[in-house]
Amino acid sequence: MPLRAPLIIAVICSPKTHPKVPVIEQQLSSACAALQIVNMAEALGYGAIWRTGDVATNDQVRKGLSLSSYESITGFIYVGDILEAKPISPAVDKAKLVQYWR
Repeated sequence: MPLRAPLIIAVICSPKTHPKVPVIEQQLSSACAALQIVNMAEALGYGAIWRTGDVATNDQVRKGLSLSSYESITGFIYVGDILEAKPISPAVDKAKLVQYWR
């Protein structure tokens, strides 16, 4: 799997005890950072995909990345050249996803 792309970025969440920032917010911030890496790569003209899967919890991978017991892998960002055009996604029916509240 490491040969899928010329660049793989491992996004690691390393939460710290903080009186005002709970662990869940630190984990979500890590996920936001991963998404922004994908967005920036694509803005620069590269293809990028965020993967997680079983590799993210594999003990050998965790050991190879020198992770502590409290750290977690948010995901792996695969970055490379775009080899083929992305398929066009079908239009989304927004009425099924959005609810207006008054």
